[in-house]
Amino acid sequence: MKDRKEVLALLIANYPETPGYFFTSDNQAFTDEQLCTAHASSLTDKTYEWVDKDVVIDDVKQQPILPIVKQDKPSLPADQQAEKDAKEAEKEAKKLLAPRYFELFAKHAAPQYDLAKIQELIKAEELRLAEVAKQTASEENPA
Repeated sequence: MKDRKEVLALLIANYPETPGYFFTSDNQAFTDEQLCTAHASSLTDKTYEWVDKDVVIDDVKQQPILPIVKQDKPSLPADQQAEKDAKEAEKEAKKLLAPRYFELFAKHAAPQYDLAKIQELIKAEELRLAEVAKQTASEENPA
């Protein structure tokens, strides 16, 4: 296993635009916290931490080991850009709902579920749980 300093040096050298990384206890690096926590949950030591590349000491920074090819992305037509933005917004909304879905169902939502389906399932389960709680309360405290 590479130590964190080696991994960080490779990442900073090859992805200088990335502001930092989430590191799990086995020194796996992630830019997405949800992916990091998912990986960390499979480890004995489930801790992880954010390492900001700007706070890292200078001796970690080195020349890129892999060639970085930067390409200018062509701008999209307005309708395609709007569609892309809508997909990104849905993706972000799904990320925000992921913890609640996991809390309710003890599993992650299927990748093919769209935002509306996830919202519908969460709402239905919350209503079901509220009904169960109401029924339990009425059984414990009969009028």
